[in-house]
Amino acid sequence: EKEGVFVIETEYVLDLLKKNVFNNIYHEHISYFAVKPLKKFFESNGMTLMHVDRIPTKAGSIRCFVQLKEGKRPIDKSVDEIIELEEKECLFSEKIYLDFDKRIKKLGKTIFNLAKKLKKDGKKLSAYGASVGVTTALYNFNIHEMLEFLVDDNIKRQGLYSPGLHIPVVSSKELIQKKIDYNIILAWQYSNVIIKKNQDYLQSGGKFITILPEIKIIDDNGKTKWLIFFENIDENLKNKSILVIGEVIIDDYVFVQSKGRAIKDPILSVEFVKQESYAECVLAVVNHLSTFVNNIKLVTLI
Repeated sequence: EKEGVFVIETEYVLDLLKKNVFNNIYHEHISYFAVKPLKKFFESNGMTLMHVDRIPTKAGSIRCFVQLKEGKRPIDKSVDEIIELEEKECLFSEKIYLDFDKRIKKLGKTIFNLAKKLKKDGKKLSAYGASVGVTTALYNFNIHEMLEFLVDDNIKRQGLYSPGLHIPVVSSKELIQKKIDYNIILAWQYSNVIIKKNQDYLQSGGKFITILPEIKIIDDNGKTKWLIFFENIDENLKNKSILVIGEVIIDDYVFVQSKGRAIKDPILSVEFVKQESYAECVLAVVNHLSTFVNNIKLVTLI
């Protein structure tokens, strides 16, 4: 119809780049859209892009409203504003894509080194998610051999295996049953939902690792342990001797399970589950440095 409106919604390449949404790049997604080229495309086909909304779907998408060239609806300022933003962010230059590539490679190296260190310490690892996006992350991070299994809440995926790498896909119940120490949330867009849904796993002593927008470890005590990784470390640093001076703190945690309230007294009855000790303060620093430095000495008072 002459007065009809054509509406499309698609992932937005600027959000993909700025938010490091690398796991949305796979065989089903072979085109990535921006407003400036879309405007030219519609104009070359007798249409006008008249309005654009930026929406949060898929970590960042655009919803475009298009009419025929002779359409009477006014052109909304959102079109020129977003094109101006794209030009300001140098979206049509090579550099923004090369920088994206560097960030993803660095993220993959960081996750790989973290997983390798945890396995070296005798920890059991798994990952959350079994979607096509998670498969992309697995191939980028190269951590598949260190994982016990993948967890996915879609029952149609449970009992199957991941494409190519053949990692078993199981229910989240396995996190506790198999006593997984760390679960890496590769389906990172749903991190908050996953963590909220699996509080029993955290309460049993397990921990989640988020990969984006920041790498952090989350435990049952409401603590978020931010992982600080040094950029552009010289490879020669591995063979240097480092002296660390500082205060040692060791936190002891006792994990219990509630059995209910006592009949006569306002006392909560609990059953002992386990006890763990965590090295904090300077010991945590030394532990982190040990992932990329061979010779470390610590001076402290206990």
